Amino acid sequence: SNMHAIHVDFPNYSFDSIVTQPMIRLRIALCRGRNGTIRRGAPLDYGKIAEATAVAQRGRQVMDHAPHAHSGRTSKHRPPRCPPYLEAKSADDLLPYFEAVAKRDFSPGLWAAWNLQKGERVLLRVDSWHHPMCVEAAIKTLEKFGCSYELINADRGPPPTFEGHNEAELFIDLTREIAEWFEAWEKLDDEGKYDKVLWGFGGPILSERKLKVQRFPFITPEMVMSAAHTIPGEILHAIDQWTWKRCLGAKRVHIVDPEGTDLWYTAHDEYFDATRTYFNEEYIKDWYPQNVAYGRTYLPGHLWGKPNFLLPGALEDGTGVVAGTMNHIGPFPHIKLHMKDSRIVEIEDGGEFGDSGVSFDVSIIQ
Repeated sequence: SNMHAIHVDFPNYSFDSIVTQPMIRLRIALCRGRNGTIRRGAPLDYGKIAEATAVAQRGRQVMDHAPHAHSGRTSKHRPPRCPPYLEAKSADDLLPYFEAVAKRDFSPGLWAAWNLQKGERVLLRVDSWHHPMCVEAAIKTLEKFGCSYELINADRGPPPTFEGHNEAELFIDLTREIAEWFEAWEKLDDEGKYDKVLWGFGGPILSERKLKVQRFPFITPEMVMSAAHTIPGEILHAIDQWTWKRCLGAKRVHIVDPEGTDLWYTAHDEYFDATRTYFNEEYIKDWYPQNVAYGRTYLPGHLWGKPNFLLPGALEDGTGVVAGTMNHIGPFPHIKLHMKDSRIVEIEDGGEFGDSGVSFDVSIIQ
């Protein structure tokens, strides 16, 4: 009932074409007016209003099939299904997706946005886990946009096969590796040899530097050929801003999902600055001294309503259960993390993944 229309002007894209993509349906749901239709109106904080009258009826049809907020109704309205799987025959099949990413305004977030410009100096850093077809398509995209580039293809060994329980050990190694990447990026920024770097699967990156760093998470062709990569950046930014504004304004947060998550916490004033515009920089400097600009606000495409630090004393009150069957690496048996005072107090089930959590030393956050 509190949803408002979010309209964005994206002149390089056809509204009628993107609204038909399955991945856009949740985004279009955010544009629902109080009467259930896509509305026109005065300019909002998120951008210009798009002329959507010609596709209003089509928008109603899309939103009629969008999930509802209630988890039970969501699972009934749209049962689980496998995402579309497209098979690439050559690197040319990947080009439309890379070109869409290359057109997006640059963003340091977790959705790829390169904003390639003619004459830019770009370092593309990949490794042996990246499929050669992905690398070839990326090079063709850099050439099409008139960039000068250098390719580094590091040897990480043959691509492994992971299961969900491998995440704990893998992320310990990746965290160590990201720290090394930060040192390399700082050096590149000082040298001024490149304007942009495409490097890494994910995680934090440098902020407020001359050198712009974006990730290259396109490991396999099917990961490239996702409709998500063709959603205009203007829409993604609007979703982030709409959600972030509500996180900043929340006083008490309740999170539920169909897999059993049921968690409450208080959005304490101490989490934020005096105007609730950013997270509290006093604590960010303690927890993210090397990258305060990254820690004080949301990461595009990866919002958190609760900051990644713990308040002193007895203020932390996050209580309930976080449940699921999937992590960054793959699926695992259903797991429940029981929370009290914003800390994990019990790990229930989860198979080998749950066992790895039980053995992990979390005393550093106590």
